[in-house]
Amino acid sequence: MKLKNKCLIFITVLLIVLFLVSCQPAVTVPPTAAPTKTAQAYNPDDYTFDLPENDAYDFGGATFTIASYHAHYEQREDFARTYALIDQIQSRYNCTIKWAPAGQPELDTSALVGLPIADIASSIMSHQFVSLINAGVFSSLEPYKDKIKFDDARWEPSTKSLWRVNDVQYGLTPKIQELWKYHYVYCMFANKMLLENRGVDINELYAAQKKKEWNWSKFAEAANKITVDLNHDDLPDIYGCHALGIDWVTAFMVSAGTNVLKNDENGKLVFTFNQGVIDTLNFFTELIRTGGSRSLYDSASGVAYSGGSNDFINGKLGFYVDVFQRTWAWFTEMADPYGVLCIPMANNMTEYYLDDSMSRGNFIYNHQDKEFEAKVADLFYLYGTGLFSSPEDESACYWLEAENRIFDEGSRYFLDRVYERTNVIPTRNLEMLHNGLDLNFYDVMLGAKTPQEYLSEIAPVAQSAIDSYYNPFS
Repeated sequence: MKLKNKCLIFITVLLIVLFLVSCQPAVTVPPTAAPTKTAQAYNPDDYTFDLPENDAYDFGGATFTIASYHAHYEQREDFARTYALIDQIQSRYNCTIKWAPAGQPELDTSALVGLPIADIASSIMSHQFVSLINAGVFSSLEPYKDKIKFDDARWEPSTKSLWRVNDVQYGLTPKIQELWKYHYVYCMFANKMLLENRGVDINELYAAQKKKEWNWSKFAEAANKITVDLNHDDLPDIYGCHALGIDWVTAFMVSAGTNVLKNDENGKLVFTFNQGVIDTLNFFTELIRTGGSRSLYDSASGVAYSGGSNDFINGKLGFYVDVFQRTWAWFTEMADPYGVLCIPMANNMTEYYLDDSMSRGNFIYNHQDKEFEAKVADLFYLYGTGLFSSPEDESACYWLEAENRIFDEGSRYFLDRVYERTNVIPTRNLEMLHNGLDLNFYDVMLGAKTPQEYLSEIAPVAQSAIDSYYNPFS
């Protein structure tokens, strides 16, 4: 009888606990299972967006074309948010939306004569648009202020001045919350098979990352361990890395909490450097000296090395730094999955930093048919300001897209930092490279100049280039 009573008491308590647990509000958290790459096409029907009522717009069956900077990567399985938004706009407002099938030169040429192949430009970086505006490729947004709602809270206010030339607004940055902000964030890819073969345990690196011990010293130790001369000709056949390109330099400067392009107290973009920049260049110089990194420039032949991505895929480089969003697709052909790590912290830092160099904007191509262009302006607003109707949808979509890009739990740590926007430093270095200013630092790495000498020498040239592109319009 006593045992029976004890059982009844236990069952009663258990039921009460279960009832209380069931009454607690549900908490949405990112999934914790290790992600895997899949070929399944995602287009979740349950993602909803805060769009106007169905009868607010009627495009009468019109077809619109969007030109995206990364359109060739924007597949359904990897851009669930974009496609879910487009599907809802099409079904609600009686229209068809497609991607432009042409490259940038074709798009520009067609828009110059007022018969553009595309109607909206999306994801164009700010270094590309000044000359296009001056050539008449894009229409002014001023006639469509009411349709586009310049001051709507859904447009990102901090970048509005980027797209304003001679007091005329030509573009706006969509505020798509977190999802689009990791476009140009650098990460460190690791060739897992090569690391294992050279005795570097990537799981130890992941553990160090979680304990915030993944720093420059630990990275240099791993890179030096990977480098090896297999045929004993005094020239390594495999290197830990090739740490000298603008991607590496920018990412490591940011990991030291700094950058060379900053806004001064008046908002003017300036070229400047501090001890963190100097430390970054000295670190790379030492890494080349110790053999952990190959030099990107052969002083004997005068030939610059450009085979980083191929060598990484083929097992000749242990680590590779590049933009996460655009690079993951390049490595799908690797025999062994790659791992993804945060950029290691500078030795004097205690937190990971992220760089974000993407300045995404939407523009309307110049049309001769201004009546149709007015419809494009309506779509411009809907497409550019399509936000999730709930934080749960936003979080779910982020992780769905992220998991279709990554392979292991170490990658998850990097993406956690990106999703949380941990210590973000905006950079514009890639734009300056596209504009002809190559911050190559070869002379520093080869020992011909100190970091201070090179930076002081390049500063006036860099500032002149910056002023010609940005400051006249600030």
